[in-house]
Amino acid sequence: MEYKEFKNDELGFDEWIKSHPFGVVINSKQKGLDPGYIKAHRPGCSSIQRHPGSKTVYSKHCFDSAEEAIQVLAQRGIPKPSFGCMTCKVGVLEPTGDERLLEQRAQTLLRESFSSPPIGNTSPERTAVAQTTSIKRDPAIVAWVQKTANGKCELCLLDAPFLTDENRPYLEVHHVVTLANNGPDTIDNAVALCPNCHRAMHFSNNRIALTERLYVQVPRLARNQ
Repeated sequence: MEYKEFKNDELGFDEWIKSHPFGVVINSKQKGLDPGYIKAHRPGCSSIQRHPGSKTVYSKHCFDSAEEAIQVLAQRGIPKPSFGCMTCKVGVLEPTGDERLLEQRAQTLLRESFSSPPIGNTSPERTAVAQTTSIKRDPAIVAWVQKTANGKCELCLLDAPFLTDENRPYLEVHHVVTLANNGPDTIDNAVALCPNCHRAMHFSNNRIALTERLYVQVPRLARNQ
């Protein structure tokens, strides 16, 4: 991951936008990150473009993912930015431990084209909730993996068993090294599986062999996570 800051460098910012469709831009005051004004946007959001004749200049702080933005700001003692922009709907990129919200955000992202894969999170945030641990997952990872699978389970290679209400093939995203075992929430550790194969990966007495099969069949997967 790499954090970049642009001040009065619209050309540099435009180049960054092209290669970071799932990045997050924190718009702040000209002098730099200011806890009093930190607004999150998607890279192409029209509300943060420099408008001709504008006298107001902002600094643009660019991150590879929403999670990176949140973590870097926290390290600097700056509170979590607002993900409420209604122009670019940046909220769909915010990681969440809520399965319902995760699916909703992933379904929204599935309607978009994917010029490059999302970065994801190598160390997703974990929160203890009522004696369990909630792990915040990146909706862009779910959407990218499902779209890349193109309606076929990446283990059995068969078509998804049914279509959703949105006429999309139903597949579930599985982390080969599970998040519970500190696996990363990244595309090189995630696959799209039919429900049967997904259950087999968790409960089959043959799951070690099935994992090896995934590593052979899915070239993007990285071993030794």
